[in-house]
Amino acid sequence: MHQNDPARAAEVLRPTVKYDLGYPPDSFNSLYPAYIRGLAYLQMGKGRSAAAEFQKLFDHPGIVGTSVIGALSHCS
Repeated sequence: MHQNDPARAAEVLRPTVKYDLGYPPDSFNSLYPAYIRGLAYLQMGKGRSAAAEFQKLFDHPGIVGTSVIGALSHCS
């Protein structure tokens, strides 16, 4: 994303999909990659794909918890 290549960002994060709903107790929020994929899809003009990624955050508030990505996903 920092290199302005959202397609590459989405591709790099593709393997993390199977871990999206995991809950690592002492690690980063497991839905963070879904949030970044959503942003990448938005930059590529793929609104439906972006919405599907952001929906994961809305559907699983227990995983998102108090992470800032929950609030940011509502703004994206």
